Amino acid sequence: MAISYEHTITIDRPANEVFAFFSDPKNATTWQSGLVKVAADGPLKQGSKWREIRRFLGRDIESTLEVTEYEPDRRFAARGSGGSARFAFEWQVTPSANGTDFTFRGQADPG
Repeated sequence: MAISYEHTITIDRPANEVFAFFSDPKNATTWQSGLVKVAADGPLKQGSKWREIRRFLGRDIESTLEVTEYEPDRRFAARGSGGSARFAFEWQVTPSANGTDFTFRGQADPG
């Protein structure tokens, strides 16, 4: 059974700065709870891959992810797997009256 989720926050910064921060794997552990380590094969772009380790329910789970879509300063999407789970997600930034809306959409199949 797949689980879908979506969350939007507004950040008081320009869209290009928000996108640059969230799309840099070096920053991921500062804003994702449970994320322990990230190792990317370089800057994110379509086709790039990274590995991450997350702590979930007291266990470390290693995942491999691949960027499936990449539009600089606007959005990117990735898919991956870790343990028995498969997942896909998309991050999108949209300029708004109060800065930038950052939207995270995802779908996971826990296996």
